[in-house]
Amino acid sequence: MDSHPIFRGLSPVAGFHELEMDIRGSFIWARKNFSLKLQDPAGQFLFLHICYYGDEGKLSIKSGGGASKEIGLRRGWNRYTCELPPRENDILEFEVSKLVLVPGDSRELGLMIRRIEGLSGRDQFDSCNSFISNQALNEQEFLAGKTVLQSYPTHLRIDIESRCNIKPPCVYCEWDWFKLNKTSLPLEFDTKFLEKFGRFYACADELVDCGHGEPLLCRDLNNVINRIVQDGKHLEITINGLLLSEEKHSYFLGKNMNLYVSLDASNALTYARLRTDKFNQLVNNLKSFCKNKKLHNNLPIVIITFLAMRSNVREFPDLLDLVKEIGVDFVKFRSLGVEGYVKDNVTREGIQFDYRNELLGYQELLIFSGSARELAKQKGVNLILEEDFVDVSRRQNVPLCSEPWQSVYLLKRGMAACCFGRQTVTTINAPTRELEDYAREVFNNQAFQTIRAALARRELADYCLKTPSCPIVKKAGCQRLKILREEMR
Repeated sequence: MDSHPIFRGLSPVAGFHELEMDIRGSFIWARKNFSLKLQDPAGQFLFLHICYYGDEGKLSIKSGGGASKEIGLRRGWNRYTCELPPRENDILEFEVSKLVLVPGDSRELGLMIRRIEGLSGRDQFDSCNSFISNQALNEQEFLAGKTVLQSYPTHLRIDIESRCNIKPPCVYCEWDWFKLNKTSLPLEFDTKFLEKFGRFYACADELVDCGHGEPLLCRDLNNVINRIVQDGKHLEITINGLLLSEEKHSYFLGKNMNLYVSLDASNALTYARLRTDKFNQLVNNLKSFCKNKKLHNNLPIVIITFLAMRSNVREFPDLLDLVKEIGVDFVKFRSLGVEGYVKDNVTREGIQFDYRNELLGYQELLIFSGSARELAKQKGVNLILEEDFVDVSRRQNVPLCSEPWQSVYLLKRGMAACCFGRQTVTTINAPTRELEDYAREVFNNQAFQTIRAALARRELADYCLKTPSCPIVKKAGCQRLKILREEMR
């Protein structure tokens, strides 16, 4: 456990349960009292990413010399910093003021720890405090429904790679549309790009790949992954798995991140009709990788994404059996999009793929997702449903969706306001000033303000109405969705 990425610059001594895992990666429960050893005895500061189940509490930190410091705890996952008390040795003793019962768990549970790190000095301490302050301000501005933001978004979405190794492209892929709409601005995904993005990167809690290409073709991918993970940010990358050879395993192994792999079929025939004839290569790659990651703290989190269509939904039970055999951590269920660019019919392996007829209606998706959830539970497979995205919309007296506050999408076709939105708020032309300043200006332009104002009123903005694949829009059952479906037919 000493080398686990949860602990950085510290070693666990006593008071911990076994490592666990959820969709955000590894975590560990600590008891009411626990202790850690500083690897750098001269260290002065701590950074903590922890979860407390009570409304409020306190975490005291004592040194060998008897001096102590105290952190006020808030409910849920939060980040904290602490200047350590003077001490005579390198052992730190922690105590949670009040235990809160966790339903269904009889263990002594004090805190869930996602990351605890000894900071190198005052500059890093100040940087962490700035990061925490921005997160708090961003949350306040979202809850208040502010339309012009002083904070920076906490989620950064970008294109990693614009090339793909599957040729011809998958039958449902928007490749031709993507190529037509990609700008000429060179946004090479490398460590220099992260630096150019300035505070948008520094303030980001997570980075997510939203591109149309295959990330493993990116020349600097290994260095970028190392940089993002080392900076303590959550990273999500989607690959098709065909290039996940053993020499590429090192890019991901042991990294506390999410690795999504697209797999829309349970057998070679369906996979060939949708993508390519390399089904066995993909399965073997995944089996090898999942076996290897068990030797590296069982990281990263491997998630299979299943894009549901009329031609493959019957295979979902067999897919669950397959992914359980492979050893992945989660399966994410998604649906085929209904808006914007729709491909002409494509024939592959003697079967014609009709995009329009492959679309599943909202009620069909609801029925299927309900049965999928029950089936996954029976088979012991962790399932993520697309509809889970609407959780924010269920909260009263807050904006209908958090995306335009908490996320920014800097894509090769422009800046977008939503993970489901294909329409960009602006295209990206070569800016005459720094990329950070350009993105900041767009993030608060009139288009973003209009979207935020509507959502703050708990209404769907025009931008949202043009994004009928969004689960919130689907749930609203808006008339625009019905009209779009009729127009497509």
